[in-house]
Amino acid sequence: MLKVYSITIILFYLSFILCLLRWSVNKENINSKSNNEKWFVFMRLLVIGCMPIINVVFTLIYIYISIFVESEKFIEFMNK
Repeated sequence: MLKVYSITIILFYLSFILCLLRWSVNKENINSKSNNEKWFVFMRLLVIGCMPIINVVFTLIYIYISIFVESEKFIEFMNK
């Protein structure tokens, strides 16, 4: 399952890089109303690109907590 998830993350980043390259090549032809809108599009693409990293980090944290943490600390964490 982790291999499949890793493959999907790699494919997502490849498509993200291609999207950024295409955007940078065609940025003169893309009609945006103001400079703020250009930054908004760029920030949105950046946030979308960071989501798989955040998912992997949270997955690893929860795996660590569920397997390696002592029973008392686990119960304390789950009660929070």
